[in-house]
Amino acid sequence: MATFAQIIQRTERPTTAAMLLMMAWIAASDGRIADEELIALRTIAAGSDNEAALNDVINLSLSPRTDDLQDASEILLLLDGKQRRLVLQMALGIALQDGYFTTSEIHIVRFLADLLGYSPQDLDTLFREMTGDPFPTPGDQSSIEWWQVREGRSRSQQQDTSNQQRPRDASSSASSAAHDLRRLRDLAVLGLDEGATLDQIKAAYRRMAMVHHPDKFTSLGPEAIKAAELTFQRIRAAYERLVPA
Repeated sequence: MATFAQIIQRTERPTTAAMLLMMAWIAASDGRIADEELIALRTIAAGSDNEAALNDVINLSLSPRTDDLQDASEILLLLDGKQRRLVLQMALGIALQDGYFTTSEIHIVRFLADLLGYSPQDLDTLFREMTGDPFPTPGDQSSIEWWQVREGRSRSQQQDTSNQQRPRDASSSASSAAHDLRRLRDLAVLGLDEGATLDQIKAAYRRMAMVHHPDKFTSLGPEAIKAAELTFQRIRAAYERLVPA
């Protein structure tokens, strides 16, 4: 398997390769790259004719080596302040691409933020600008309280399922469940919970559309513009499903 040093020797855009490695590392942090994440990565790579190196970068991201991450980090440190902020926004966009923000993604984003000179408070501020929520804190699995909360939620979900079980048409039930899941994922894209009001949905869309507008990413090159376009399209599609014309 090629090292990152070998990859950047074959490309004219090492910054693109460094960003791709970081984004792929986030996407692969749970052991696999979801379809939505892979499409996003391929679109970003195609935006700068860097798709040939993408497979090598993805292979590296599944089991990243310290030397590869160090090389990519040194390249990203050459970016100016505005570009660093945009890279961090790209990373958050990739992390939220599938509607979920896992513990491993949280830790990698924190690492990237620290690398780029963002304090935990700065990261929290940026995340609030993007989603309206504070940056999540991963649960401490060594804590008794963490497991008590987890088990409590599990029992509550099981009780809800039991209470809702009643004779009904199987196809109607499946359709309703799929619709509910789609709505929850669309709300998650906008950083909202299940009980969000129409006004909250509209406000979240305006905020996120402004933060992720592709025109803001021109200084990072075509790959960043492509990433922003994907995120922008995902935000708009979620909004249009939640608030049909």
